[in-house]
Amino acid sequence: FNPKSTTATDPALDPGLYELGVKPFFVHGDRALTDKSHRILGGFYLKYVYEIMPWEFVLATFACAVCSVCIMLHTRSIFLTFFGLMQIMLALPVAWAIYHFLGGLKSFPVCNLNAVFIVFALGADDIFVVVDHWKNARLRLPPNATTEEVAIVALPSAAYATFVTSITTSVAFFSAAVIDVPAVALFGIFCGILITVDYILCVLLLGPVLCLYDGWVNVDKMDHWLLTIDGQLRRRKKGSEEAVENSNDDNMQEEKVTYSAIASLERERTSRQSLIYRVLEGYFYFLHKVRWILLLGSIGAIIGCSFVAARLQPPQSDPRPSFLLSNNRYELHSTYTQNLVANEIIITESPLDKVQVVFGLLPVDNGFHLDSNQPGAIVYDEEFDPANSQLYLLDMCDRVFTDRILKPPKSDYNCSLQEFDAWLDGQSQSENPSNEYAQNCNEATFPVPSDVFHECLIAFAKLTNSSEISYVEGRVKTIVINTLPVRDSFTMAAVEKVLHAVESWSDVERHKAPKGANGFFVSSFTFWFYDTFSNMSASTYKSALISMSVAALMILSTSLSGTLMIYSTISILYILVAVTASLVSLGWTLGLFESVLFAITIGLGSDFVLHFAHAYSMPPGVVCKRTRTYQALMHMGPSVLGSATTTLTTAFIMLFSRITFTQKFATLLIMTMVHSLIGSGVIFLTWCLCFGPKQSCSWSGRKSKATATLQQTSIDREEFVQIIT
Repeated sequence: FNPKSTTATDPALDPGLYELGVKPFFVHGDRALTDKSHRILGGFYLKYVYEIMPWEFVLATFACAVCSVCIMLHTRSIFLTFFGLMQIMLALPVAWAIYHFLGGLKSFPVCNLNAVFIVFALGADDIFVVVDHWKNARLRLPPNATTEEVAIVALPSAAYATFVTSITTSVAFFSAAVIDVPAVALFGIFCGILITVDYILCVLLLGPVLCLYDGWVNVDKMDHWLLTIDGQLRRRKKGSEEAVENSNDDNMQEEKVTYSAIASLERERTSRQSLIYRVLEGYFYFLHKVRWILLLGSIGAIIGCSFVAARLQPPQSDPRPSFLLSNNRYELHSTYTQNLVANEIIITESPLDKVQVVFGLLPVDNGFHLDSNQPGAIVYDEEFDPANSQLYLLDMCDRVFTDRILKPPKSDYNCSLQEFDAWLDGQSQSENPSNEYAQNCNEATFPVPSDVFHECLIAFAKLTNSSEISYVEGRVKTIVINTLPVRDSFTMAAVEKVLHAVESWSDVERHKAPKGANGFFVSSFTFWFYDTFSNMSASTYKSALISMSVAALMILSTSLSGTLMIYSTISILYILVAVTASLVSLGWTLGLFESVLFAITIGLGSDFVLHFAHAYSMPPGVVCKRTRTYQALMHMGPSVLGSATTTLTTAFIMLFSRITFTQKFATLLIMTMVHSLIGSGVIFLTWCLCFGPKQSCSWSGRKSKATATLQQTSIDREEFVQIIT
């Protein structure tokens, strides 16, 4: 301890204050790798890590480039792709500024860098949804509709659809803040901010860009290669002009149009011009035929995956995450050494395995849990009175080992007070006592009179250079008893058994202890480490529950349909348990990396389901469930497939990474996208086909006055614009 300070700073004391409930567990790359390098092959490990970083940068760049190509193929425009990518890239610095300056979060764990891939995936999804809403509006309106008319119809609907998914996804990421590990919590907070910022930029930037694009391409008839890469543009223009001329020849002088005519025109155009709509239409008819079989299958899949997902447990061996892949030569060497008999001896002698019974200190929760530079403090216990608790403290040195929960760190170990007792006996019987005893102890034996206790014990501590006694300004401040846990193996289950036994023992001892010595606590890095990882399971499940609740409430508030809320919750539940079951089948455990990744699953899992739920509730009035499901699939299907394809392509590229976290991140993205497609495009649509509501109660449906009017009667162009306005 620093004798000039009232705060304990002794590095010999492990920081594992698990009883406090503070878990300041940050994994920074340098700290984790330094520990790993000492455990394996010194600086060679770090040297190798630095050597592979250029390869990781190349992979990330290539993944972003492929994502850009996917966006361009979907939008059919280099112009729209450029501004879409600008929206995504601008979200990163803006989100960091909010995170760092407004949020006051100074720590930025390395796992936050993977938010780049998250914002590319969700940003691309927003781009697809907005662009598809614009294209659908252009098809539904008369061929000679102006850009302003298309914008009035498309942009509010697109902003509303992306708002529902963005706010739900961001809240799902924010829910990761309940996880006890700050690295995971900070990752969720940063991703939540990033998704929110990306949505705001999408509304502010992409809407005006689409207005410019539509004005140039569809109104001014510009055909520049930067605006469109579609070779059928001229044919579509020519067909639109012919449709206008034919309608004029049929005496449609007032340019009247009905909702059913627009819908027919849309289906005709899409079936004739786009392969994806023909595929989706064929899929819908297949889905409708086998809907009852799929309904039973979905129930069985949820039940089966739930049983498998329940087997997800914290790591049962060394929970420290390996930075490199398991087939790397350094990691293979580490695994080899862990299986040696000598490894158990090394672990036993490691200070990380030490259990300390600490008197005279109090952990104070005065720090900021999300900042590694403010982890709280360990202060001196001013009520600790060793002078009047000498017999109890001396007896504790033996009693701590009587229940065979803890054992001495070595066979000839004596705690500091036992050595102090023996030293007093020897000095009191010696004809030539040492100067330390003669000048400070007043010929005392144990127990020492309280008026000379501190001077005498401090003199002994200085003489023996004891690390178990600390003092400040002539008073003994702390006394520590060092022990080791008694366990039959080195698994996490054995640590759990010892931890619970030690906690029970310490609770009993505090009630027995005199007032001046009843504030002790038990500290161990191993216990703290186990407590952190065991709490990950509960925290992760809590985060998943929060995300599902938010998604359900969002669907209920937007669709005003309890039926859709139930179906959406069932679909999202399938996604979570199916992804978890898949990863359990791959041998995953709920370690640090996995906790970060499950926060991603919770955030991404509800996105596609929300898209289809919103699209299902859009048609106003009473519409049969089959028609609603068909329109939902045709309306949001291209956007969902485009987003899934972009994310899957990026994830497959990341599988070639040489870093464990990045490869696991890619694996989880693939699993999440696959099961999200099944959960939304199969399970949700199947439930809607079987039991979906017919009446639209959504706010979007209530506000669709123009659409409802068009469905019932014919109106002229000026009245149509007036109703929309």
